[in-house]
Amino acid sequence: MDKLACLLIILFAFSCTSPKDSSGNVAVEPAPADLDDYLESFESAILNHDSHALMSLLDKDYVKEQHDGFLNGRTAQFLKELFCGGVVDKDAYQCLKFESIRTIQKLNVVKDWENGYRVYCLISNDKYAIKANWFIKVLPVGAGQKFGLVGAVG
Repeated sequence: MDKLACLLIILFAFSCTSPKDSSGNVAVEPAPADLDDYLESFESAILNHDSHALMSLLDKDYVKEQHDGFLNGRTAQFLKELFCGGVVDKDAYQCLKFESIRTIQKLNVVKDWENGYRVYCLISNDKYAIKANWFIKVLPVGAGQKFGLVGAVG
């Protein structure tokens, strides 16, 4: 019985000390430095409304399946559906037109699964502020790695 109590106390202590993000995900390890550079490029493409630069930062398989396949190449719809989330201070869900986005603020980056990260952002246009999140795949390339953002699927 004493061993069980000791084990429970140890497990409780670990659960209390694990760093968590705003959605309750445990941050197991810090994001790699080159991920910050990638996210800066992502933010820049959004704020400059540069759809070509943005599309080049997305995961190639995701673009092929969702943009090219499911949406038959409808880029405006694809980009609008990429920027959806819960409206701040309201019980509502909203998608923002890519060209209408005025600000983006990275809130948190959390290790998610073994091959990627989840990035949480606050995005706004003149009418709405939403909280959005995406999965970022980490793909090995030679001795290094590259990133590819994945949005909604379906």
